[in-house]
Amino acid sequence: MMELIILSDILSLCVITAESFCCFILMNIFLVFKNRFHSKIMYYAAILYLITAAFLISNMTKGSLKIILLILIYLSITLFFYTGKLWKRIIIPFGIHSLIIFTDIISLQLLFYFTSMDSNYIRESPLGFFLTAIFSKTCLFIIVITLKNIAVIFYSPELKYFSKYNWFIYLLQSISSIIVLLSLIKLTYKLGIVPLVTIVAALSILYINETIFGILEKSCKFSVNEHNAALYRQQSQTNLDNLLVLSEALNNQNAFLHDYKQHLSVISQLLYEKKYDQVQELLSSISNECYVTLYRFKTNNQIIDAILNQKFIQASNKNVILDVRATDLSQVNIDAYYLITIMSNAIDNAIEASQKVGIQQIVSIKLSIEQYLFIFSVINPTEEPVVIIENNIKTTKDDKLIHGNGLKNIALALQKCDGDYELGYENGYFQFTAFIRLENKM
Repeated sequence: MMELIILSDILSLCVITAESFCCFILMNIFLVFKNRFHSKIMYYAAILYLITAAFLISNMTKGSLKIILLILIYLSITLFFYTGKLWKRIIIPFGIHSLIIFTDIISLQLLFYFTSMDSNYIRESPLGFFLTAIFSKTCLFIIVITLKNIAVIFYSPELKYFSKYNWFIYLLQSISSIIVLLSLIKLTYKLGIVPLVTIVAALSILYINETIFGILEKSCKFSVNEHNAALYRQQSQTNLDNLLVLSEALNNQNAFLHDYKQHLSVISQLLYEKKYDQVQELLSSISNECYVTLYRFKTNNQIIDAILNQKFIQASNKNVILDVRATDLSQVNIDAYYLITIMSNAIDNAIEASQKVGIQQIVSIKLSIEQYLFIFSVINPTEEPVVIIENNIKTTKDDKLIHGNGLKNIALALQKCDGDYELGYENGYFQFTAFIRLENKM
C-alpha cells in the first residue's frame, strides 16, 4: 500500500512539473521576466516555487478550492516575477488553467475514442492515471509550443522564420507523437501492467518532442541571424559605394575649383579689355561644366536628387548609362529611409543586371506624380529571361540571400509608406514600377 502511495505521489509530481514548465512557457510568451529576477537561479527558483505549491495544493485540496488555489498560485507568479500590463498579468493565470482543463478533457475524449478505456478505470487505477497523465501532458506541451510559435509570428511579422517546411515537420512530429502514444496506451491497457519499456518510451517521446522543436526553433533563428548578417553586408557595401562616389565627387569639385581660379583671372582680364561677348561665353561654359560635374539631376526634391546623382556616378563607373526622366517632385513627402530603400535597391539591381549584358547599356528611370500617386519606374536589359511568379522573381545571382532580400526590403518599405509595386518582363527588358499614394502626405 505504501509503495502505491509513493508511486502515486511520484506520478503526481511528474504531472505538476510538466504543467509548471508549460505554464512558464506561456507566461514568457505574453509577459517579460522582471529585471531584478533576470537570472537563471531566480528563474528556476520561481519554477520550483510553482511546482512545490501546486503539488501541495493538489494533494491537500479537491474540487473548486483546488482550482481557486492553483489560479492564485499562477497569479502570484505573474504579479511578483513578471512585468507587463496589469490586465494581462491577471487574465493569463485564468487562461493557463482553462487551457490545462481543456487539454485534459480533449485528451480523455481521444483516449475513450481510440482505446475504448473505461472512465472508472482512468479515475481509480494508478495505471489509468499514469496513461492519461502522460498523454494529456504531451498534448498540453504540443499545444503550448504551437501557441508559442504563433505568438512569435503574430508579435513579429517581419520574423516569420517558420517556413511551410518547418510547419510541416512540426505538425508531422506532433501527430506522430500522439499516434505513438495512443498505440502504447492501448497496448499497455490491454496488458494490464505498465512495462518499463512503456515508461521509457513515453518519456522519450516527450524528450524527442522538446528536442525536435528546440532544433527547429534554433535552426529558424539561425536563418534570421544569417538574413540579418546578409543585410548588414549589403548595407556595408552600399555605404562603401556611397563613400567612393562622394570621394570622386569631391575630387571633381576640387579640380573644378582649381580651374575656377584660373577662369576668374581670365574673366578679370577680359573685362579689363571690355571683351564682354567672350566673358559671357566663358561664364556659360563654366556654368554648364559645374552643373554636369556636381549636380546633374534636379527634381526639386533633395532626397531624390541626391539618390539620382549618386547613382549616376556609380553607373558611369560601371559603363552603364542612366536615362532619367522626371517631373517636379517637390510634393513627394515620403520618409527618407523608405524612399532611399526603394530607389537605391531598385536602381542598384538594374545597374548590376545591365552591366552583365554588355558595355554602355541604358537603364531608363521615370519619376512622376499622377493623380496624387508617385510613380517610380526602372527599366533595364537582362542577360537572361526573367521568370515572374506571384509578383516575385527567381534570382540567378550567386549571393541569393542578399539579392533575394533586395526585393523583400523594397516590398516592406512600400508597405510601410502606403505603396505597392509591379514587375514585368518583355523582349529582354525587365521593369520595376513602384506606386506610392500621396493623399496623406501632400
